[in-house]
Amino acid sequence: MCFLWLLVSFSLLPNVVNSQCTNGGTLVATGCTTSAQCTPYTTLPVVCLNSLCCTTTGTSTATCTNGGQLVATGCTTAQQCTAYTTSPVICLNGQCCTTLAQSNTCPNGGQLVATGCTVASQCTAYTSSPVSCLNGLCCTTTTTSSTCTNGGVLVARGCTISDQCVAYSGGRPVACLNGLCCLGITSYTCPNRGFLVARGCINALQCVPYAGGCPVTCLNGLCCTV
Repeated sequence: MCFLWLLVSFSLLPNVVNSQCTNGGTLVATGCTTSAQCTPYTTLPVVCLNSLCCTTTGTSTATCTNGGQLVATGCTTAQQCTAYTTSPVICLNGQCCTTLAQSNTCPNGGQLVATGCTVASQCTAYTSSPVSCLNGLCCTTTTTSSTCTNGGVLVARGCTISDQCVAYSGGRPVACLNGLCCLGITSYTCPNRGFLVARGCINALQCVPYAGGCPVTCLNGLCCTV
């Protein structure tokens, strides 16, 4: 019984020896098709090369072009990189790289949470705070320098249409006013007991952009949800 076990063990050994990481990293698992399949086997940055899970730490084959730290490879979007670090991260040329907050400054004085954005909605995955996309930077916003013209509460900035504000409203009616995402005002009362989202309407069609997808009507110049 023991002799048979030794024969089986030695017959498998050459397969392990012949499995080498071409990037010079450490082999942690085999049989992968994507880098994501390798993450349960190591806490280090890892990539799938020729069906082998290989660590990337200490290798010279991958470099972050932004000067950040390499945390994983094989990405196509920044969201795929968030599992590998708690720092702001971006996908550059298939590499998950941390961003350098010291080299990128938010023009609004907010905190940099990610880079490479084109619209604010791409930034929401990286913070629970109100956030805006400014010059390709995901920056948190503050409520001290801007005021909602409708008297509502400011929840985000950088919008162009009300639909971009829905993610920040917590399910409440919201409007995009002068680039500000503002909650519906409560200083006026809707005669139908609905929620006031805007004023100055003539017909219900003018209210639709401010209702956040909720049914809305125009009553006495007030845009009210129904």
